Amino acid sequence: MEPIIKELLPNRVEKKVKHGDKVIKIEVHFWTDKMASDKEKLVPKAAWDSGTVHILKNAGHGIKRSKSFPFSSLSELQPTIEKAFKETGISLVHSSKYWSVYYP
Repeated sequence: MEPIIKELLPNRVEKKVKHGDKVIKIEVHFWTDKMASDKEKLVPKAAWDSGTVHILKNAGHGIKRSKSFPFSSLSELQPTIEKAFKETGISLVHSSKYWSVYYP
């Protein structure tokens, strides 16, 4: 077991869950409004570089679907995902390459 995971164990509760509940999922929506000349039409395979992020419901992790977290450009997408995780109480553990943990 990696040292960083051992550090988390005293602070965390483990429980058995079904396979589909082991992952935490996010949903990213990109806006497509006002791209076509008529509001009833769309431009296929085109979207603005802005939209919203949601954390999806996951019973195994005790997560309810989150509110919308808006972003205004692709450069804001990663910070918006991090904000959504933090406000939802989800801890991210960086890959073992970096050996650092941050808590919301």
